[in-house]
Amino acid sequence: MRSPSEKDFYLEDFRGHALLLGVDRDVVATAARRRRLAAVVGELIDGGARVIVVLGAERATDLAQVRAWLGLPAPRRRRTAALPVEKRRRGDVLRWKGGASEMAQAAWAVLRARPLCLIAGRPPALELATALAASLRVHKLVMLAGKGGLADRGGSSVSYIDGERLAVLLQGGEAEFQGLGARRAEIAAIARALEAGVDSANLCRVEDVARELFTYAGAGTFFSLDDHCRIRRLGIDDFPEVERLLLRGQAEGLLKPRTAEEIGEILLDGYGAWIGDRHLAGVAALHRAPYAAWRVAEISGLYGITRFQGEGIGARLVRSLVSEAKREGLRGLFAVTSVEGAATFFLRSGFEETPLDSLPPPKFSRYDESRRARVRAFRVAL
Repeated sequence: MRSPSEKDFYLEDFRGHALLLGVDRDVVATAARRRRLAAVVGELIDGGARVIVVLGAERATDLAQVRAWLGLPAPRRRRTAALPVEKRRRGDVLRWKGGASEMAQAAWAVLRARPLCLIAGRPPALELATALAASLRVHKLVMLAGKGGLADRGGSSVSYIDGERLAVLLQGGEAEFQGLGARRAEIAAIARALEAGVDSANLCRVEDVARELFTYAGAGTFFSLDDHCRIRRLGIDDFPEVERLLLRGQAEGLLKPRTAEEIGEILLDGYGAWIGDRHLAGVAALHRAPYAAWRVAEISGLYGITRFQGEGIGARLVRSLVSEAKREGLRGLFAVTSVEGAATFFLRSGFEETPLDSLPPPKFSRYDESRRARVRAFRVAL
């Protein structure tokens, strides 16, 4: 039996929810891009999601040709309650007529019986897709743009925008100051959809849509109005997602390799950082039991999802663990790492480097000697 992947986690998260993908015809002009789009739509449907694809800047009159051109999965019915005859016969490819409210009703008439609805219209996808997403308040809006996600004035990718930054960007001249003036219309339209009740939105290239939707790192810009970070102890329902995150950190070389038992110890002593109620942003453990006689604890397994690293997730986790340790009356905390970036982080967080032999003996009782020769230790008194 294969281990669950990041994609499995996201597909499970999307199950039973509606996702709306908006794209203009010229953005999917090549067959390769259409295949990428069709493959992701197929995976979402197979995973149990409802999918609406809005094709903008489309002038064709034969709707059947639009489906074939995009290469979308063949229509199939789902068992539903009895529907009026005229709605049972409705196809799943619609021409945009009227306003967003009328199209929302038409789309739901399709999705009651089928997992996929394709809507084609003359206006650009940005106008159609964001208006329809707002009317339906879908779980996720995905805008596929030729330019992909946002990049700041220096050319660095902007992977995450929360409600606070979104409000700032929409102020007069601010998007232009940050080098995002050319994307103001997209940012404003996505903001309107989120304010209307859409859970989250993504902006990326067609070529990157699978990575954007199915990986922790993403490949575009993720938008959410949730702008608060909540730290709490992990519970068993969090374990599968956190375990996948820890395995990713090990694969990247940012966390040391651990056995299943050692990962289990992190889960049981672990704390997670969530952006809003849904988006896991980072994790860390506070190991107390082995060091109870010394009244200290170890911070281990500290790892943040790439997309949220700019939000100071690691610092928030450490501050929370320090507060918890003080509340419990501990004398200090320590951490051990072989990663230079992590060492710099702990020094910046108020820890001081300390000799390895100053740590409680249980720390190295079963430690790999070759790894011990490479690690550095950091400590903070409480």
